[in-house]
Amino acid sequence: MQQENSNSNIQREIKQLQEELKFLKNLMPSDSALDGEKGDDDKRPKLFRNRPNPFTKYTIIKYFVPEETGRRISLFVVDEKGNQKMFWDYLQAGKHKLLIKDHGLTPGIYFYSLVIDGNIVDTYKMKIREAQ
Repeated sequence: MQQENSNSNIQREIKQLQEELKFLKNLMPSDSALDGEKGDDDKRPKLFRNRPNPFTKYTIIKYFVPEETGRRISLFVVDEKGNQKMFWDYLQAGKHKLLIKDHGLTPGIYFYSLVIDGNIVDTYKMKIREAQ
């Protein structure tokens, strides 16, 4: 009986993980979609709006930094009060996308910025909704 419950729980967890994986695969834009973003002229750094926005569990932030631009590439997320909530440092130049999870963030408004050698390139607003 106990083993049946354990197997049932494992099957439920597997199903939940499969659904989450399917969701993430649909969320991830293809590399060709990243290439086609307006303003990506391969000469200037560019931060793109996160998708989806608003979101409940995951969002994607895309950025582009030419290879010859700067040495220290960072991306950070702050709340409405300016408190830093997430930070990625020494990111790679080129076309990239970050998967952002809402872990540790409460529903609300946040801002994310691309920073190169201490200079803010761009900032966008993102919203986390309450899970339903």
